[in-house]
Amino acid sequence: SRDDAMAVLDEASQAIRFNHELLRATLENVSQGICVFDRELRLASWNRRFLELNDLSAGFLRVGTDLTEIVALLAARGDYKSDIDALLEHRRQAKGAAVYERARPDGTVLEIALSDMPDGGFVATYTDVTERHNAAAALERRVAERTTALALAKAEAERANLSKTRFLAAASHDLLQPLHAARLFSSALGELRQEPLVGKIDASLRSVETLLGALLDVSKLDGGAVTAQPRAFPIDAVMATLAEEFSAIARERGLALTMVRSSAGVYSDPALLRRILQNFLSNALRYTEAGRVLVGCRRQGATVRIEVWDTGPGIPETDLDDIFVEFQRLAPRTGDTEQGLGLGLAIVGRIARMLGHPVTVRSVVGRGSCFAVTVPRVDAAAVASAAVAAEPEVAPRRRNLGFGDALVVCIDNDAVILDGMAALLGGWDCRVLAATTAEQALARLDGARPAMVIIDYRLDGDVTGESALATLRARLGDDLPAIFITADHTEATRQRIAGHPVLYKPVNPGALRALLSRLLQPAARPAQPVR
Repeated sequence: SRDDAMAVLDEASQAIRFNHELLRATLENVSQGICVFDRELRLASWNRRFLELNDLSAGFLRVGTDLTEIVALLAARGDYKSDIDALLEHRRQAKGAAVYERARPDGTVLEIALSDMPDGGFVATYTDVTERHNAAAALERRVAERTTALALAKAEAERANLSKTRFLAAASHDLLQPLHAARLFSSALGELRQEPLVGKIDASLRSVETLLGALLDVSKLDGGAVTAQPRAFPIDAVMATLAEEFSAIARERGLALTMVRSSAGVYSDPALLRRILQNFLSNALRYTEAGRVLVGCRRQGATVRIEVWDTGPGIPETDLDDIFVEFQRLAPRTGDTEQGLGLGLAIVGRIARMLGHPVTVRSVVGRGSCFAVTVPRVDAAAVASAAVAAEPEVAPRRRNLGFGDALVVCIDNDAVILDGMAALLGGWDCRVLAATTAEQALARLDGARPAMVIIDYRLDGDVTGESALATLRARLGDDLPAIFITADHTEATRQRIAGHPVLYKPVNPGALRALLSRLLQPAARPAQPVR
């Protein structure tokens, strides 16, 4: 009936009104701002929070307000940095839900989420994310400040480390000069057969020399002054030179030294790898009272493990983690006068990390130890043409070896060094002309051509041994033989004097004598008298 239909309609109308009021109450009580636009981009609904977040008056908005009006007002106030066309283009490209942030002039940051509706309109949800945005910005600032602080600290540490390295490099020359002179004088005394006294002086000088060299090595490694130059080479080339170097020491200490030859090829820096093995061998011979030291290689897949075994006292397991730390020393063998700072294995650790070569140690107290370094292995074809630079030929020292009154010019800016060199070379049947500059040497030579020039690389002022030698050769011939002596181990200096024989301070007199015996004829013809 008509009455029944009206009752149903009235009941439905009340339900719709109730649902609308419920929806409206819900929208008004959420923390987000909400607005709805129809397919014609006209405002259909909004809540109070939308007005508050956008600072809009209630009178400005009405159902049917065009989106263009709202965008124009926001843009005029500086709340919105775009226009309606850009907004619509953004909506077309988004094709669905999109989220972006908008900063208002008062510092409020709004996160706006847009979602399409089935009829073509869309819903925009506004959320105040100012606190979250500020927290993120503060975190970014703290991270930036922390990063800056770390960068500054790192730069300061690098400057300090570089300063330390430069200081030690500069100081090394002054430190090595008196040692160099003392070695020359002690060897000159040896020529006069003052053996007991000379032996003690020599041992003390070797000890100081070793300590100073270790300190400078650590400084250079920490300061980045040493760079690895890896290449393929046969490991036996390094093993052979080590056998020659340490055989005499082993015999002197009553130990058997066995080097197991290997045909393996490896990829490493030959000089730095040799330094690691030198430290292993030196420690093995120093701490082993009796028995033997064995050096050999084990092929392990793509690597070669080079091992140094000894029958020494062994190392307690509790000490194994400390032996690669600076200034950690074990007690030396009985009667061993050599002292150290415990830097040998610290140097090994630094070099091994630079090369990326794992170093391990195994030890049993009372039975001995095994130190090992593992290096990449290469096939024979890769090293067929490789060869480690030959070691300088060392002639055996003989008391009766003379140089036939050969004239040797010594140039150094240190008078004590010149006196020591004159005393040493004079004992080897050389006539020595000492000078502090090339010009002084030429004036004293008065046209005579020396058999050899021994010249310090660092002279007074900006003068180098290289430029001094050029001055001498301009007058005496380009083939004038020369030996450089220097305390400068830098790569730049090595490159500048490449091709010339070089000895590093403090010079080992035996090495100097061996080098002279190789470069000079055994009975050099006397030059013209020096006036």
